[in-house]
This record gives sequence, C-alpha cells and structure tokens, in this order.
Amino acid sequence: MTTPHAFPTATLRALEPLGLPHPSRGYLCAMHVAILDNLDSFTFNLAHRLEPMVDRVTVVRNDDAHAMDILESGDVLIFSPGPGLPPDAGCLMEAVQRFVGRKPILGVCLGMQALGLHAGGTLYHAGPPQHGVARTIDQALVHSHLFANMSFPMEVGLYHSWAVEGIDEAVTARLSHGVAMAAEWPEIGAYAVQFHPESILTPAGDALLANWVARAREDAARLAGRA
Repeated sequence: MTTPHAFPTATLRALEPLGLPHPSRGYLCAMHVAILDNLDSFTFNLAHRLEPMVDRVTVVRNDDAHAMDILESGDVLIFSPGPGLPPDAGCLMEAVQRFVGRKPILGVCLGMQALGLHAGGTLYHAGPPQHGVARTIDQALVHSHLFANMSFPMEVGLYHSWAVEGIDEAVTARLSHGVAMAAEWPEIGAYAVQFHPESILTPAGDALLANWVARAREDAARLAGRA
C-alpha cells in the first residue's frame, strides 16, 4: 500500500463529501492509473499526488515502444503536460484516438489540448508564455464534476503558451479574459484542465484530483459495461 500523503486540512474537508476513505487510512480507491508522460518535468509530481489516492500508478513515456500496451493495462488514464503541440508528442494523439470513450481520462495542460483537438477544437497562441504563473478562476459551472464542493475564487498554476478554443459546450471554467481552464465530457468519461493541479501554485490541486478519482471510478464501471 502507498504511504499516505500529508493532505492539507482544506483538502481533507474537500474530500469528505466524496464518500471515499480518509487518506490517513490508505489510498482512496483500488484503481490503476496509467500516466502517459509527455516528457515533462512535472509528470512525476503528478504521479506523487495521485499515489495516496489509488493503489497503483504507472508512468510511461510517449516515445516508449510499449506505451499503448501499458496504457491499455490502466483502469483510468492521465495524459500529462509536456512541451510543444499534441501532434508532435509521440503517441499522444494515437492514445487519445484509441482510449477516449473506452477508459476514463484526465488531460493536463498539453493533455487538455489533445482532448480539445479530438473534440473538434483548435489551438491558438495564448499570448506571452505563462510558465510558473499564478492566476485566479473566479467560478466554475455548477454542474462541473472536477470542481464539485470546491471553493472560489481558486488559485491555479499555469505553465503554457497555447490554449484550446472551439469547445465551448464542454468548458466548465475560464480565466476572466476567456482562456479555457477546464473542459468536461462526462458522457465519455473525459476531463481536462489547462492548469497544473500538481503545482504548488494550485493549493486545491489535491482536492480536484480526488474529485477526478471519485468520478473516474464511476466512469470506469460505466464504460466497461458498454464494451
């Protein structure tokens, strides 16, 4: 079993409504999370945040010859941040094409952009690079699963130059000047954030990840029933 992570008090309060075991008693649910590493230094921080929440986390690079097989073994998937654009990120777009609608997915930063492209959106250069910049999300849509039971305004850490547009129906949170910060496609079990929940600049990141874990557990059972 993974050693319990020292969750902040505010995060523990956010976890209570989810009906999951308290992290001090071990992981939150028995689930294998496979993370596609898009060659980003934050990927293992993301894995570290998730380790107390599930019983297994596997990380595989997007240039690994066995990446697709390893992703297939996961109950749920995360597409990590990374440099560049999604079509240039190894097997990322192949993984999106294969697993969207089959397995629950969380896309982070570059991962959100990949899911946005798959959903028919386009990428645009979002002004000066936002690398290690804190910004505020004033509110999320009330039906959001990712932001359930969370408090606003919410500080988030940004590390991007590009953003996705043209997916308005899926967007559940934006910055004040309109840049999409989160998108959700609950019917196919796909969720995404442009910011980094694993960053110290996102104080409520653990709570958001726990929201996703809780939702992904439900989605995994539902999507498996379709197979």
